[in-house]
Amino acid sequence: MRIHITWTAYWANLGFLSTRPYWVTVHGKEIGLRSSWLFHHMQRWVYLRAKGIIAISEYTRAELVRTFPEMEYKVRMIHHGLTFEDRSKRETTGSVIRILSIGQWIPRKGFDVLIAAVNRLSDRVDLQLDILTDGVKPEWESERVRIHESVTEDEKSRYFAEATVFVLANRHIGSDFEGFGYVVLEAMANGLPCVVGRNGGPAELIRHGQDGFVIDADSVDELCSALETLCTDAGLRERMGRSAKQHANDRFSEGAFQNRMLEVLAE
Repeated sequence: MRIHITWTAYWANLGFLSTRPYWVTVHGKEIGLRSSWLFHHMQRWVYLRAKGIIAISEYTRAELVRTFPEMEYKVRMIHHGLTFEDRSKRETTGSVIRILSIGQWIPRKGFDVLIAAVNRLSDRVDLQLDILTDGVKPEWESERVRIHESVTEDEKSRYFAEATVFVLANRHIGSDFEGFGYVVLEAMANGLPCVVGRNGGPAELIRHGQDGFVIDADSVDELCSALETLCTDAGLRERMGRSAKQHANDRFSEGAFQNRMLEVLAE
């Protein structure tokens, strides 16, 4: 049994490999490419021949079924898992609230809304925003906003350890959405309270009011409100951070992912 993402499944199952059973994993980005007739045709070909389809979140599953309703009976949902060793969060020092966000510099990540919220709060809260990204960044840096490109894994770990709050202001724009939000799971494992957008996979990771806040990431007002609540209440940050870490360890461990995967593949 093999598991592929959509485009590798297409090429791997041509010719002499075409009779071997396989499952397809759908992350969300593939669905966003449905405007291409050729890719849409290839997707349908792959999904029809697959033994089953694994969606990495309920949000991704719903979007997949909306696009290919005839495939609904084949789709199973399995959240990703994470190994939690050596992810204890170090104590932060100083009074500055450090907000961390990570992702490609693309509209669905909501960096524009996040920067607007940070700038609005900066006259009331002593805070700093660090954005870790790749590719070309716009010149949006300021005294409160720092944008870091091509950060190594070791450097990313340091930013996690020094952060106070994690934000992924993910949005669903057109056909583009956040299928899962693995970086949110990493933040939870590091004991950070998280603020995420409700339209996408990250909303399935965070329990609103327990591990952080799930908000309308198109709204600067909502994001400002959630950030101000966290920035001004150290006890709440501590409780939510502990809850997020425990929830990630209980629900989204690598072992839980593997067990669920084995159950599905045995069907």
